[in-house]
Amino acid sequence: MQVNTRAVLERCIENGIQAGLRRAYKHTNTPTQETITDCIDRYIWLELDDYFLFPETPIPNTEPLVSNGG
Repeated sequence: MQVNTRAVLERCIENGIQAGLRRAYKHTNTPTQETITDCIDRYIWLELDDYFLFPETPIPNTEPLVSNGG
């Protein structure tokens, strides 16, 4: 079995946009563009977090690129 990643991402993004818009208009009929954008962004990430695991902090590559020969 293989996951259709594009379909899952599409669903997460669509649901996030819809939920973000509802949230932006929850307490006002005239939210600012910044509020709308922030709410949509937040809700898209909430949807993605339901289906994907993201590392909390990326682990930097500490390996040297070139050996010093010794």
